[in-house]
Amino acid sequence: MRKLFFTLIISCGYLFSFAQTDLKTFIGAGYSSETKIGFRGVSFHLEEQINFSAHFNGIVGLNYFTSNSVPKWSSAENQGVYYHQFMGEAKAQYFGGEEPGTGFLAGIGLAYRTGSTYHFESGDLKGGTFSNQQYMKEKLLGNGILLNIGYGFQINENLRGKIEFNDYSMRKLNEIYQLSLKVGF
Repeated sequence: MRKLFFTLIISCGYLFSFAQTDLKTFIGAGYSSETKIGFRGVSFHLEEQINFSAHFNGIVGLNYFTSNSVPKWSSAENQGVYYHQFMGEAKAQYFGGEEPGTGFLAGIGLAYRTGSTYHFESGDLKGGTFSNQQYMKEKLLGNGILLNIGYGFQINENLRGKIEFNDYSMRKLNEIYQLSLKVGF
């Protein structure tokens, strides 16, 4: 899967170099959630988007997701925990609007991630409180499929915006959900 992902990235780069269409850089921020442990936090996004036609785009991007708490645990179990993840992605996106990059959007692609997490694993539960807490450190490596939906809109003559919901189905560990706002210039 890793070879397929890198082949896709190289192919997209090759197509970008010969395309005679609109290339846009998007930056953004969002709220992310992972499903195995329950970390929630902020994510930052950087994307290069190329319009192949009025309705079809290719996108290569990076995002960073960080968190230091899990809502289901008390402050004692959240002491010192963290989640850091970098993710690269390549996707194809369809826009339903009349102008390029506007209207309802839907996409599919591949993602690869790397990172680490340190989290509460177990402890002795007495009277609703954990004692003798044990923590675990894990490396986050893996790849998976990315599905997204959202809405693209024109901000002004030079700027576009996107609101996106992404579902990253990773082969190892968990799924990641992200809701983000991105601005392209």
